Amino acid sequence: MYIITDEERAKVDEVLSELGFTVGGLESVEYLSGGYSNRNYKLTSRKETMVLRVSRTVAPRPSSERAYLALEVAPEVLAYDSSTGHMLTRWVEGALLVQKPFSARKAAEYLNDLHRTIPTGLAVHEPMQRSKEQFQRSGVTNHLLEHLLTSAWRPRQLCGCHNDLNPYNIVCRRDGFVTLDWEFAGDNDPVFDAVNLCYGLQFSDTEFRDCVTGIENVDVDEAFLLETRLLFQIREHSWALDQIANGNDRPEIRQQARNTEIEFDRLMQI
Repeated sequence: MYIITDEERAKVDEVLSELGFTVGGLESVEYLSGGYSNRNYKLTSRKETMVLRVSRTVAPRPSSERAYLALEVAPEVLAYDSSTGHMLTRWVEGALLVQKPFSARKAAEYLNDLHRTIPTGLAVHEPMQRSKEQFQRSGVTNHLLEHLLTSAWRPRQLCGCHNDLNPYNIVCRRDGFVTLDWEFAGDNDPVFDAVNLCYGLQFSDTEFRDCVTGIENVDVDEAFLLETRLLFQIREHSWALDQIANGNDRPEIRQQARNTEIEFDRLMQI
């Protein structure tokens, strides 16, 4: 069990104060695992249960993130500081997808519902450019970067996408799903969202194909799916290298850097 230090609790109180929340009303503060970029806490007061996001860095597009958070499929925001990225949301009751993983067919249904809900035009997510920037900040040059610089990947179509779909960001409720963490939401190819979710659910190559073919109005050939999977590994790999190089050096992030390189190499043999 993770024990919050006095220094960490003082930081939580400081952020809550900045957000205009009365610190004295809290009954418990619990650290929530699963977040790599930020630190998240479950807060319980006499009146309600909330989640506090303590950001390491400012969200890349705070105004658009706030707009996505207003969607009915997102958690209710109680307080948001666009200058820091700190945020307080109402606790969403339910099981995380990591606890109740679903099939490839159900994953496609979830994606179709999500993409019908997210509007276009609020922001754009460009995984190629983001990966290049992350590599540049990390100072690392390797064969994943070499592939990125020669890749001809381009989105075949655009829709509103989440771009960070992992089983820790999806809460399963009796009446549907609530999707968390909208920092990187923006228009992108829906296949990228599908690849993101499939990797989070640890799908096999066959399940990948089953999920992607279930996405509405998308005709995907094997070459495009493979290149999208390679790009996803590159984005996640370069993100980990960037985090390590800039002070967020944690075992799980180093493991992500290793795992994504291993999967990239496997895909290159297909």
